[in-house]
Amino acid sequence: MIYFDNASMSFPKPVEVIQGVQSLMENSSGNAMRTTSTEKTDIVFETRKKIAKLFNVKFPTSIVFTSNSTESLNTIIEGYLKPGDHVVSSAIEHNSVVRPLVRLHKERNIALSWVPVNEFGLINPNDVIEAITEKTTLVIINHASNVTGTIQDVESIGEQLQAYPDVKFLIDASQTAGHIPIDNQRIKADFIAFTGHKALLGISGVGGYYINPEIKIRPLKVGGTGVLSELLVQPEGMPLHYESGTALMSRLWTGFFGTERYRTPKIFQNPDFSLKRRDFWVFLQVEQGRALPVSSV
Repeated sequence: MIYFDNASMSFPKPVEVIQGVQSLMENSSGNAMRTTSTEKTDIVFETRKKIAKLFNVKFPTSIVFTSNSTESLNTIIEGYLKPGDHVVSSAIEHNSVVRPLVRLHKERNIALSWVPVNEFGLINPNDVIEAITEKTTLVIINHASNVTGTIQDVESIGEQLQAYPDVKFLIDASQTAGHIPIDNQRIKADFIAFTGHKALLGISGVGGYYINPEIKIRPLKVGGTGVLSELLVQPEGMPLHYESGTALMSRLWTGFFGTERYRTPKIFQNPDFSLKRRDFWVFLQVEQGRALPVSSV
């Protein structure tokens, strides 16, 4: 079977994922943060540890769970940017980045700079740095495109951004988390957005983000946390400050199966890839060794 939508959702799912969802739904219940739900609490904590290890970050509590990377990106963008800020991003970003930024451009007077890509869909890291102004507070880069599969040099960008301590770095790792190594000790990102239903081999409805523990953003939503219910405001501790509502524990438990079954896919070796469909041609040109696959066999 040739599946051409693998960049949207991985398929087929491992049998362990299917069995895990069924088992948890049959044998467990309750909110993971309540004392009667120790099994689920363990599941959540272990999943945080696995993701922290996957990204090589120190504190599991810096991993926040959401419903998908779209929610993660919206949370970070909406929660961090202030009126008058300037953002540097690229011309190859997903709409989950572009649309929130354009909305904030209209609502908060956020200035936007879009760095172009070359004929292979790649960003020149130096162009990102040159776009920084005295009002720049955030750089957002798509680690790999869901359309072309091109992988950006986020390590070079992150290294150069160390000279700008007031500029924070967000990478959209929706396509790369579980596919290729993401070592944040090298990338030095302040935020990493990811989803569970792609290379991490989970089902839809679960995602998350890493946040630098030294940074605080405004939560996208507030509400029930299962603990500290006597407080009239959102708890301050991590990750409770950013997680409200009953999580889908069956999805958390299985949603990151890829952290146990980590593998690196075969990168496109042929820089020219074309596919004939009916009476027209789709032509994709990528730089050798710099693109992820977007379909599966």
